[in-house]
Amino acid sequence: MKEENYLFAWSLIPHVGYKRLKKIIDHFGDAKTAWENFKNIDPSFFGPKITGYIKEAMSKIDIEIELEKVYKKDVKIVALSSPDYPLLLKNIASPPIVLYLKGEFPRGNYISIVGTRRPSQYGITIAERLSGELVKRGGVIVSGMARGIDTHAHRAALQRGGTTIAVLGTGVDVIYPFENKRLYEDIVSHGAVISEYPMGTKPKREYFPQRNRIIAGLSLGTLVVEAPERSGALITANFATEEGREVFAVPGPLNSEKSKGTNKLIKSGAKLVENITDIIEEFPYVKWREDTEKEREVGLNDKEKIVYSLIGDKPKYIDEISVNSTLTREEIFSVILTLELKGYIKEIGGKRYCKIK
Repeated sequence: MKEENYLFAWSLIPHVGYKRLKKIIDHFGDAKTAWENFKNIDPSFFGPKITGYIKEAMSKIDIEIELEKVYKKDVKIVALSSPDYPLLLKNIASPPIVLYLKGEFPRGNYISIVGTRRPSQYGITIAERLSGELVKRGGVIVSGMARGIDTHAHRAALQRGGTTIAVLGTGVDVIYPFENKRLYEDIVSHGAVISEYPMGTKPKREYFPQRNRIIAGLSLGTLVVEAPERSGALITANFATEEGREVFAVPGPLNSEKSKGTNKLIKSGAKLVENITDIIEEFPYVKWREDTEKEREVGLNDKEKIVYSLIGDKPKYIDEISVNSTLTREEIFSVILTLELKGYIKEIGGKRYCKIK
């Protein structure tokens, strides 16, 4: 049996995380030898209570049966010893012993986008725009498939033909929230859904902060779009900071409770983001795709560039376009007509507009 299967078995035992397993493997040499011989370890190794608990839990595990439970649901196990284990994640202080994977890890530059579960239209518009623009440049969007900003970031990535990774705070076979069932299926088809929690694990409040360290750990940087002062998104940002990763934040209105967390991040040193160039320029050592959108904008005047940048592949009403613009509704309407005549955008119906690729 392969080493990664023994790592999988160790991961099934509560109270055995990365640090305890490292001590075990350092003592025995590898996960297989440790599994076969831990029953003989002195009780003082972790103390009588914990050592005894581990021995009892091990005696109840049949590795082959547990593996079959995973494989029959078309789930892969990616252990720390596997060459497929994401390198950035492997280098955090406490990486998951194994990852349960549905789909495939996409290639690209991983950037996490997180935020509040109750976003404003401003937050939704910004999350969709930045997510869509990042995947066009070769970014892979990492988020948690939660309601709100996470959901909009994932969907925008898929709608722009990109790839995305959802990190769950449940078992990889448990869809939460269930309203995202279709999104879950789309992510599996065009990216990956992953979790460190065993199959069938139901959502618990304490699982999600731990999940957030994986979101941050997978990524070159973490972008917080909209978040109040007490937000799981800020936990993700803190993990990113602790691991020496870049933290970005989108500023919001001073009178908005939903932007207090992001504005505070900026005051604390997070980079203010107005467009994806603010993100991409921080990673000159990785390869990004050419900016075909900017190439298309050559020949447009300033107002036309503003409106064109606010219109995505997903159809939008004029009111949605105007949310993030200083132009008046009348100015936007006039510019839209010009962009239609120039062949940059098209009307979908009901006065909704999207870009022509």
